[in-house]
Amino acid sequence: EFGKNSAILVGASALVILSLAIPLGVIAAVKRNSWIDQLIMGFAALGMGVPNFILALFLILIVGIELDLLPISGKGGIKHLILPVTVLSAEGVAVMLRLMRASMLEQLQQDYIRTLRAKGLSQRRVIWQHALRNALLPIISLSALQISALIGYTFVVEIIFRWPGISQLLITSTLDRDYPVALIITLLFTI
Repeated sequence: EFGKNSAILVGASALVILSLAIPLGVIAAVKRNSWIDQLIMGFAALGMGVPNFILALFLILIVGIELDLLPISGKGGIKHLILPVTVLSAEGVAVMLRLMRASMLEQLQQDYIRTLRAKGLSQRRVIWQHALRNALLPIISLSALQISALIGYTFVVEIIFRWPGISQLLITSTLDRDYPVALIITLLFTI
């Protein structure tokens, strides 16, 4: 049960990262040096600059306590998943978005893009079918590293939001002096 809950948290965060970073990175590259690009890259800088635990505490205070919009702890429906996934995916979205933008800008300057435009293909088709396909290669490489980073960050997020995952099992087993379980979980986190 604990592993399943942690996997749900990591999987949802990975899905959010990819579904936000790729289109926003493409839009930022296509609208290079416009206010849209500056706004998107400003949010990316903010996502990379604010530590996860600070963002978590800020969201708990504002969204959970002051506005009382979302639950701040425990596991339940989708509402219980929103804050932890937001915190867990913020830095990943920022990193992937910046990489996607840089990769897309590189692809848009290639000769084959000029050839496709000269052939009369629409801008939308050139960007979303041809340039995006080649720009995704670095994103695929970074995705494996991002998943391992998510697993590491999950420890902090599960503790802050009292999410019943592997981190909670580690804390409980340590407090109950169940050292074999604590050692195995620590070994898993280390690997």
